[in-house]
Amino acid sequence: MIDNLQLFSTGKIYRWDAVQDISLPKPFFYFNPTPEELEVFRKNNYILPVKVKNTGCLYDNTFTWGILKPSSNIPNCRPNFFNKTGYYTITLRTLWAGYPDNLGEYEIYTSDNLIDKIDCQMRNTMAINKCGCGNNCGCKNCPTMINAKYKLCKDLNDNIIKENFEVFKKCNNKQLYIILLILIVIILFMTFKK
Repeated sequence: MIDNLQLFSTGKIYRWDAVQDISLPKPFFYFNPTPEELEVFRKNNYILPVKVKNTGCLYDNTFTWGILKPSSNIPNCRPNFFNKTGYYTITLRTLWAGYPDNLGEYEIYTSDNLIDKIDCQMRNTMAINKCGCGNNCGCKNCPTMINAKYKLCKDLNDNIIKENFEVFKKCNNKQLYIILLILIVIILFMTFKK
């Protein structure tokens, strides 16, 4: 995760659910954001560090990346629901571990120039590898820029996996068996779906 995170806002979670992401389900929650929260997400490409608390579940007190979407898009197209409630969703970049005991609260974190820090990591990688087109231009289509983005995403995902592993180490055996059973069902479903 990024250094020097600062608490930006907190709020109430109204509902939990899961959404299928590429291969494994991810948890997401509904909330009613303030205009300031929407603006800080917009400035950061709709992804920010998030911490959940007071759910009585594995999600508590662990930083993860949260991706903001209107509830009209996640988990599926539901414009009437969004128009009625005004809820947005934050999808957590962690594994679905079931519905929590309590709805809990969320905390949104930011850092000065968060996007600039991510871009800086990419530029540092570019400076080390040089630009693939020979002009050291950093163009988005050159192989080095693509590799830099891949490396940054891989580093972020590795950090998320490490953080999730720490969360799952806290699980009791019953919770682990439930998670394993869910994973087995998903794998079997995907296998027989083909």
